[in-house]
Amino acid sequence: MSSTGDAVFVWTTLCKTLCKPAEHRVMAMRYAVATNRWIQPPVPLNSARDTPSLWPAAALDANGNALVQWQQADARRTQAIHGSSYNADTFQWCGDAILSRTNYGAASTPAIAMDASGNALAVWPQRFSTLTGDEMQGIDARRYDRESNAWQPAERIDSHISDYGGMFNPSIVVATNTGDALAGWLYIPHPPPLTGAAEGRVYLAAKEAWDIRPRFDRSVDPNNPRLGGTVGGGYPVLASDPAGDQVAFWAQSDHTAWASYLYAPGNFRPPEPLRSAPGAVVGAITGAIDLNGHATAVWLETAADGDSLWVARYQ
Repeated sequence: MSSTGDAVFVWTTLCKTLCKPAEHRVMAMRYAVATNRWIQPPVPLNSARDTPSLWPAAALDANGNALVQWQQADARRTQAIHGSSYNADTFQWCGDAILSRTNYGAASTPAIAMDASGNALAVWPQRFSTLTGDEMQGIDARRYDRESNAWQPAERIDSHISDYGGMFNPSIVVATNTGDALAGWLYIPHPPPLTGAAEGRVYLAAKEAWDIRPRFDRSVDPNNPRLGGTVGGGYPVLASDPAGDQVAFWAQSDHTAWASYLYAPGNFRPPEPLRSAPGAVVGAITGAIDLNGHATAVWLETAADGDSLWVARYQ
């Protein structure tokens, strides 16, 4: 949803009744706040007969322009990131195009966010081979420039060459006023017994460059501070206010809930534990940050007497 209330909804479907032969499709539908209605009919953004379309993600700017991405196999039968865009001036969707690097390995699970001016940042995991022939997975990013209506080249923003681990399920948030961004993901090293870590990368719009690499969870391997220790972090949940204040929430494998804050400009503060009931197991966690930089976390705990919902607010 945009700051003005317009929205775009995307989903995947298998078209069998109207499509001969059957086709996997990504569908999109827009909501216009000016008319208070969903605009019919849904629009197909692609057509794929032999491979499913997966993991659609969308972003919308204040003028109603939209960007959509999804995962789909390319001509090599390798998973790639496809994308389409909606132009609010012409009321048209453009055809889909491959956005991930085609000379690399499989790309998956994209995430995208957009600022008020229509500039966007997208991130996804993509596999590649090292010079020694080992295969590993890192995080790629690509920036969309609204003024030129073009995607800039993809770049790698993080990888762990030392242990050939993988990064999974990235997410990203953008400060709508400044264009600064925070991306986060779960890093799982290889081989075991090293444990995972909640990690991220900060994008500074003023420099048009990716900057610091926050390590969210508090687990540490004494032999390598960048690798996970005995307590692995979960998938980080991210939030940003329009001014660039950012927060990350995550649940660790020791069943505790944590948060880390960045107040622009600056670095992330040390992780802070969120209050929990003694002996409880923290499950799903989510959160948000308001226009004044106040963050709220909500999480589920399971104890001997059942499940309970907890809330913490940072002033």
